[in-house]
Amino acid sequence: VEDNSKDQYTIPCKNACGDFIEIEVLHEDKKYSYKGCIHVREIEAYTTGGCPGGYHLKDNVCLPCSEGEYFPGGVATQCQKCTEGKTSLAGAAAKLSDCAWGLVKIQPESASQSSTYHNLHANLAIDGSLTTFSHTICAHDTLIWFKMFFRAKHCFKSFKMYPSHSDKSTARKRMNGMEVLAIDGGNEKKCGRLDLTGLLAEQHVTLECPTMVCGSLVELRVRSPPSQPEGCIHMYEVESYTVNCPRGHELQISDWSCEACPANTYSAGGETSQCSSCGPGTTTLSGKGNSPGICAVTGEIACRYGHI
Repeated sequence: VEDNSKDQYTIPCKNACGDFIEIEVLHEDKKYSYKGCIHVREIEAYTTGGCPGGYHLKDNVCLPCSEGEYFPGGVATQCQKCTEGKTSLAGAAAKLSDCAWGLVKIQPESASQSSTYHNLHANLAIDGSLTTFSHTICAHDTLIWFKMFFRAKHCFKSFKMYPSHSDKSTARKRMNGMEVLAIDGGNEKKCGRLDLTGLLAEQHVTLECPTMVCGSLVELRVRSPPSQPEGCIHMYEVESYTVNCPRGHELQISDWSCEACPANTYSAGGETSQCSSCGPGTTTLSGKGNSPGICAVTGEIACRYGHI
């Protein structure tokens, strides 16, 4: 402040952030006739109205956080990084739990198998360890199966299996051509068959489902004729994957991509996310509708996202 003739002063700031404010004055002997001091009736500090979730403040403008970042909104200027292995779309993540879009591993609650060899039970193939493995009894002309039970219905994109004894060709042939199916009640849908031909020790095989298969139960099946080695299932680990979309986006079944919901719609995100229309007289920006509550009357939308 240089002009001391006013009763009130407004000092604009640019990118001034912190948790305290300090006012200083220094009167050099030869420049000012009065000694320096501070005496005010009132001092007030102002900020903007803040930014919505997924946005941060820069030069008094709300800008979307970059891909792989999140922010709950407000007046801070720096977005936070998603944890390792997770990411987000630009401007779509308001909290850390929103950093989950993309390929996500789903952990089953339990597992069972058609028979058990030497106490190598089914749950050893879903315990997250590559030092333990499950093993059924081997047989000809018998349906050998392994089942994974999930807490809720999921739509699966792919499965990854780490077969044990993968360095032995006979052991590989026991499971080659094994089917993987998702079961929803009495409805079965096959993801595909596993090809273990040429698999070496310590390797895994990934099966991509050509179309979405959904259910709360996943079953692996193999049956070997007498002309082949006895069929059985033995695995270090088997993993199931889906695709999660962020809020304000829906899953495209054709290519498993996450697309922004159009204006006037919203979506809570997730693995089966779909966009729903806002109520009469309300709307939202494309890709920003995460719940019915985010839909606002048309005149409020630009203001809510810092566009006016």
